Amino acid sequence: MNNFLHKISLTALLLLTACSAIAQNPAAEPEPGFVFSSKADEVQIRIQGGQFATVWETRILSLQEGTNEVLLHGLPNPANITDLQFAGELLPVGSALRMQSGAMTGLFDRLVDQQVTLTGPAGTISGTVEQVRGSMLSLRDADGHQIIVPNPHQYSLQTTGDSADIRAETGVLLTYNAPRAGSYRIQLWYHTGLLGWTAEHQLLVDAETDQLDWHTFIHLENNTGAAWDGVQLKIESGGVNRRGGMGGLTSQVANDRNPDRFVHAFEDAIDLAPSESQRRLLLKAENIAYEKSYRFQATHNRSLNVTNRRPDILYRIDAGQMLAANNVSGIPHLPPGETRLLLRTGETLTLIGDRELTRAASADTLIRIQGGRSSRLLLDEVVRVLASGQDERLNRIEGTYTVRNLGTQSKPLQISIPTNENTRVLNVTGARYRLTADALEMELEMQPGAVQEITFTYERRP
Repeated sequence: MNNFLHKISLTALLLLTACSAIAQNPAAEPEPGFVFSSKADEVQIRIQGGQFATVWETRILSLQEGTNEVLLHGLPNPANITDLQFAGELLPVGSALRMQSGAMTGLFDRLVDQQVTLTGPAGTISGTVEQVRGSMLSLRDADGHQIIVPNPHQYSLQTTGDSADIRAETGVLLTYNAPRAGSYRIQLWYHTGLLGWTAEHQLLVDAETDQLDWHTFIHLENNTGAAWDGVQLKIESGGVNRRGGMGGLTSQVANDRNPDRFVHAFEDAIDLAPSESQRRLLLKAENIAYEKSYRFQATHNRSLNVTNRRPDILYRIDAGQMLAANNVSGIPHLPPGETRLLLRTGETLTLIGDRELTRAASADTLIRIQGGRSSRLLLDEVVRVLASGQDERLNRIEGTYTVRNLGTQSKPLQISIPTNENTRVLNVTGARYRLTADALEMELEMQPGAVQEITFTYERRP
């Protein structure tokens, strides 16, 4: 097999121009064979970051000995194809001519004396192609009657053993010099836009337990104008890798271990219809443990800290548990995408939180989602801001938080006060604390019915 990659120019030439050039060949030369190939026999597609994909196609062509014209149909719109290349045991010669839908008469010129079936505005018409008259096609039916079809490019076409919707599609016309008559296996690959995917994560929290069910769906969008059947599909997130060739899929797999990249290959073949959106379940895991905590968040109001009286409810999920559950441990990452938290009460689902997972989540990722506010925890505060010594720019902040748990269950609680790197904690009572680069975090466990007082003092420069 000749593995040399042959790059084809994508010059936007009309097929009719090519027809007149072919008609000028010396009469002594044999008429070239014509092959109409509308679909690939094998397809691999790798959808990369954004609306960008690499497509590998294998087609089986039956050629006569000598010169053959091959019309490859069923490709994306010409504006969406880049880097069209060929490989295989037989390579095309000359230039590939882009055929626009407005030049479909050139196709019928090559189907003279062949039986075709057209389906379109006038219904279904069958007959033998006689000739093309401007924008009209002349057929002869089985009874010998002539049929005139205006605007044949508005029809879908079926020839012996092949068919295609030619109304809004394009093709590529190639010339092959076959050393023998028979079947040839050719490969082509190209990049195309307007083929993409997005992920959606659904986390179903059971109101009666401390567990949730996790579903990850993939939305596939095909706006290329092409249709592919039986696709071996692989999707990935991260940067676009344009390297490759017919062996490019292998060369790109080396990047799949990148911690920022999610890669998944679908086991079953997938059909992609043009202008189609489809939603497929990618991952499913049930009875995943989660942690629910409560967070009071203070905000700056000039020099004072003002805290909401009701805390945010935070749900923390270990992505590693999701990846290890129910035989999905072979997938090293979760794809980025919208993550929706739903509360399940009987048959009712209520959206209680959502966030955007902006990068692939690995097994050591903790996903935190805000799920509303608690009405069973209340906080009262008294905060004073004082000058510290003679340095007017150094503030001493003294405060007391009084927290009440009106519920019947214990609740892990966190209070976060924004600070800066010029902060020094002098005293905290009633809670554990830690000082980070941008916050003073205080944590405690609130028992049911309890009232807890927390005092704190710290110094801070603006």
